[in-house]
Amino acid sequence: MDVVERNKKVKKVLSAIFGASNVSVRNGRGTACGWCEIDIVAGERIEADGFYSQEERNIINTAHDKAEQAIKDIEFYHYSDDMGYDYAEVLIQVNLTNKILVPAYSK
Repeated sequence: MDVVERNKKVKKVLSAIFGASNVSVRNGRGTACGWCEIDIVAGERIEADGFYSQEERNIINTAHDKAEQAIKDIEFYHYSDDMGYDYAEVLIQVNLTNKILVPAYSK
């Protein structure tokens, strides 16, 4: 599977959970072109003071965990560091926004 097909599959799986307009899936740029970058809007900000409350952190962590579970069977490129650890080339960024595009998943 090439990276375009992989990204479409990731988008389809995560859109079913979070809503299509709340999920962005794209390739990395330059030397990171094989990486899969995922951005998810998981809900609205509760407090807009610049810091996440514990409730907001729980929403972000839950959304990140759901995303990881949803894409666990999709094959990503891997790399190993000098210490021998193996990493998948995928970045998952979960955000909260002051204005949500469509209702996100229910808690």
